[in-house]
Amino acid sequence: MVAEKPDQLNREDVYRYLGCSVNQIDDTLRDVVSRCSREILYIAQPRVHWIEVPLKRDNGTLQIQNTSLVLEGKDIAAHLQGCESCILSAVTLGAQIDAAIRAKEADNMLTALVWDSCASVLIEQIAQQIWEQIRENKTVEKQYITGRFSPGYGDLPLELQGKLVSLLDTARKIGLTATADNILIPKKSITAIIGVARQPVVGKLAGCEHCAIQKICKYRKEGKTCVQ
Repeated sequence: MVAEKPDQLNREDVYRYLGCSVNQIDDTLRDVVSRCSREILYIAQPRVHWIEVPLKRDNGTLQIQNTSLVLEGKDIAAHLQGCESCILSAVTLGAQIDAAIRAKEADNMLTALVWDSCASVLIEQIAQQIWEQIRENKTVEKQYITGRFSPGYGDLPLELQGKLVSLLDTARKIGLTATADNILIPKKSITAIIGVARQPVVGKLAGCEHCAIQKICKYRKEGKTCVQ
């Protein structure tokens, strides 16, 4: 289904994705970010698809019931502790965003970089917005949910990406696929697992030491984390 776009992007997050410190943000950069934010909000066509599936635990193995999909790793097991089911979700900004960024790269690298950062912020805002909608719905049903947990986070294998999009049938539902290297296409897309329980649950933040991209993470190199 079509996802609602926010009225505006979080500019502070855009600057963070750009790796800018406070003293690097001048009027010229503010103008570029402002213009790119408006443009990307105009052309983005975010779509979302999610399903709720029961969980099965058998001899320490965590599995999506009635499927062959196993959720491997101690972190996802801790994240879903106390949960009877989970929500598998996927959201994408659409192929036109990838195409627009490629076009910008051929014309102006600064604009392309800002576009890329704005797109990253937008997809994250929409994913969070969807999470909040799910939480509201589950609150009405007197249920609780964890935060989002994606393949590649903690010790949850990135290889799960392709299996998730296949189970969700995202190619047909929202035009989202995964390459043989488990890269989502369109690139500005997010898949996530959200635990559902009948009692309060908080899930698990795995931390940098278990993150799949810790060796190349630009935040870690700057002594920061992606969780602000």
